[in-house]
This record gives sequence, structure tokens and C-alpha cells, in this order.
Amino acid sequence: MNPFQPQAAGLPSGSFGARRGAAFRVQPLRRLLAAPHRLAFAVGGVLLLASALWWALAQVAPALGLPLPWLLDPALAQAWLLGVAVWPLFLVGLLWDALPRWLGCPPLAARLLAVPLALVAGGAGLAVPGFHVSTPLAALGLAAVAVGLALLAGLVGLTVLEHRSAPGHVHALPALLALAVLALGTWAGALALALGQGLALQLALQAALWLGLVPLAVALARPDGASLTPSGSRQGVLQRLPWLWLGTAAGLTLLHPDVPAQPALLMGCLGTLVMGRATAVSLRQAGRPPRIGHAVWFSACAAQGAVLAALLAPSVAPLQAGGGLALLAAQFWLGAVALWAWHLRPSLLRLPAGGH
Repeated sequence: MNPFQPQAAGLPSGSFGARRGAAFRVQPLRRLLAAPHRLAFAVGGVLLLASALWWALAQVAPALGLPLPWLLDPALAQAWLLGVAVWPLFLVGLLWDALPRWLGCPPLAARLLAVPLALVAGGAGLAVPGFHVSTPLAALGLAAVAVGLALLAGLVGLTVLEHRSAPGHVHALPALLALAVLALGTWAGALALALGQGLALQLALQAALWLGLVPLAVALARPDGASLTPSGSRQGVLQRLPWLWLGTAAGLTLLHPDVPAQPALLMGCLGTLVMGRATAVSLRQAGRPPRIGHAVWFSACAAQGAVLAALLAPSVAPLQAGGGLALLAAQFWLGAVALWAWHLRPSLLRLPAGGH
């Protein structure tokens, strides 16, 4: 027998081709786990896109003659989803990017965030159908979100406690307190929803937003105390718009409580802040210059249009144009977050500067 007889065509099992395919499947997960902010941004991006798609479907369904059932006021449901589930994930990513500089400590292993992030995302996934068909399911979802936020606050607290002698630990304390208040407000909302207490549910949301989410966002808007970029630049505009929308939301809440302030706060203030800050952090960590490109700028502009349409929709509702404006706002918002998330994706999947 000739020991060198030809073999059948193709690569054997365990060959380079198979190994390369397995490595290709593992690479994205390994790169997301390269830094804690990557995992938080990735989960937050998926949840943000899913929430925008859900809201767009909720607005277009009545136009198709298929209105969705609601057990909770739609604006209140969207505010709970964005305020305690979506934006906190991005802010937690920004916080874990800032903590090593504040405390002089190594970054946290991203895998430690997996369970808390999964609880927040999974809780949101339970709450959304619960808003339509089952109050206990919605309450269970909010409770899971609260547990996830509490675990995240616990991780931050342990890190701050371990490095309490660092001079920068005073910068981390306001963010830690705000995250803890956000978790408590979410838990109170879950309890109020389970007990059918509408007023308590409203109060819990206001406490979670104004005493938890807003202070957390303010603490992370400029974590290094850098001065604002000149107002004529794109980055300068995105740095100033959140404060404009925050003032608008506060004014509406105090002076015109009958006008919903959530679009200005959750879409205008938080949306613009997260787009600017998360883009800069992701680009910097990926070894690219933190600039506001055309895609991010267009996404931010579309988001501003969505906020304006959402704010005007209740005012023109008596003229039977409110539904059209609400649908327009949902479409603009979906387009804005989809384009921004797609633009952010390569930076999250690129190895950090100096990584291998």
C-alpha cells in the first residue's frame, strides 16, 4: 500500500477552518468583555433599540386599526423603561470608565457585571409585555430591574470602600448614592404597581428620575472636570443641549405639571448626553480620536426632532393631529437610536488601544 496515496478532498475535523470559525464566533464576546463599559454599552444599546422599536410599533398600531391594550399609561410605561432600565446601563458604563481614574484602581473585570446587567435587561423584557397584559408581570420585571441596579450599586460601593483612601473617592460618592436611590425608587415602583397604587407609582417614578437618574447623569457629564468645548463645534453643541433639555424638563415639572416633561428629560437630556459621552468614551478606548462624526451628529439632530414632536403632540391632540406627531416622534427616535447604535458597534468590537 502506498502510504502517500491522495486523501479525500476537504479539511478534516478540527482543522484550521473549523478552529477559525470557532474563534470568529468567540471574538466579539471576548472583545465586549475587554472592558466593563463595553458590556454595559452593548446591553444598553440592544435595550435602547428594542425599546425604540416597541414604542414605534405602539404608535403605529392605532393607525393600522390594531391598538395595543395598555394596563398602564403609555407615557408612564415608556418613562419607566427608559428611566430605570435603558439609560442607567449607559451611565453605569460611563461610571466604570471613570472609576479607575477617580480611585487609581484597575478596571473591574467586565464579567462581574454580567449578572446585574442581565437582571436589568431581563426585567425590562418582562415589564414591557406586562405593561400591556399583566400588572403582576410588569411588577416582577421592575423588581428584577431594581435587584440588578442594587447589585451594580453594591459593586460600585465595594470598589469605593476598597479604595476609600484615594483622593478621588469623593467624586464617586455622589454617583454611588444616586445609583442606590435609583434602585430604591425602582423597587418602590414595583411594589406600588403590584399593589395597584397609581399615585405611589407616579411618586416612585419622580423620585427615581429626579433623585436618582438625574444626579447620576450630572455626576458623569464631565467626570474629569474638563471645560466645555467651544459652542461652535459639534461636540460643544452636544455638551450644552442636555442642560437645555434638563432645564426645560424641570420647568415643565414645576410650572406646568399637566404637560408631560418625560420627553425633554429622557429623550432630550439623557439621550443627547449619552450619545455624546458614550461615543467619546468608546472611540477613546478603541484608540480612535473622540470626534463627533456625521452619523452621530445626524442621530443627535433626529433625536432633537423627536423630542420636539413628542412635546408638541399633547398640545395639538384636540386638533386631531396629536397622533400624527406622536408617530412622527417615534419614527425619528427609532431612526436616531438605530443609526447611533450601528455607528457605535465597531468601536465596541475593536480591541482596546494596546490590546492584543
